[in-house]
Amino acid sequence: MSYSIVVKSEVIQKISLNSCCSNALLVAFILFSGIIQKNDNIFNIKVSSENAQVAKLFFLTAKKYLNKHCEVTIRRNNKLNKNYTYSVIIPDSGDNISILKKLNLIKKVDKEYVLNDIISNRL
Repeated sequence: MSYSIVVKSEVIQKISLNSCCSNALLVAFILFSGIIQKNDNIFNIKVSSENAQVAKLFFLTAKKYLNKHCEVTIRRNNKLNKNYTYSVIIPDSGDNISILKKLNLIKKVDKEYVLNDIISNRL
């Protein structure tokens, strides 16, 4: 096992899922390993990781604090034939805009929602 896998596992075991920290945890996941897809003011959120425990933590946090149905996909890396990529997708069911506003990741400009400056500058 690699050092980073061991460290991530230890950190995940120490995290408490209090409501005060859940928003910060969700924002961190989305910013560092996530994608926000936008099509005609419909937002989909996708977080990917090679560590199953990281994907499980995002899944449980999103399910518990956002009360959202999440889809999980597992893909095998074709090059190495041993690594898996775990993706947790929050499909838009009409309330992803309110979730992203709650997490302070989007803002309304004119009649359209756009990513906040924090995210736009990183891209």
